[in-house]
Amino acid sequence: MNKKRDLTQGNIVKNLWILALPMMFSSIIQTTLNIVDMFWVGKLGSSAIAAVAMSGAVMMMVVIVIIGVGRGTSALVARCVGANQMEEVNKVAMQSLFVALVVSFLLAIVGYIITPFLFNLLGADKEVLDLVFNLLLMSPTFYEKLVQLVRVLEEVRR
Repeated sequence: MNKKRDLTQGNIVKNLWILALPMMFSSIIQTTLNIVDMFWVGKLGSSAIAAVAMSGAVMMMVVIVIIGVGRGTSALVARCVGANQMEEVNKVAMQSLFVALVVSFLLAIVGYIITPFLFNLLGADKEVLDLVFNLLLMSPTFYEKLVQLVRVLEEVRR
């Protein structure tokens, strides 16, 4: 059953809710994740809490960049789909993937270079700085972009 949803037709409020609910749910899940992280990390001590809090602020800035690239991709894909230019959708997807790779690579390099300075400025001691490095190195930023791109392409195919 391949049912297409046309959000340009029908009740505008209902269509806005259809678009907004997944984003709201995602935000609630992210907030819950942060709360649960702090609960469990709190059992490890104050250095661990400081590392999670400090790296969380940096990751939020990175996520904002990722969201920006994702929203731009969604807008370009929607424009191509609206113009019935399905060949362009693939080009936009590949260009977006390339941009995500480049941005992720640049953010990783810049982050690696400025992390010690930034966190020393914030008052992190050596133990907290080591924990922050470990947390930031495990960050799945490119993975998040890839998942977002796959979701956009799945939506286009419906």
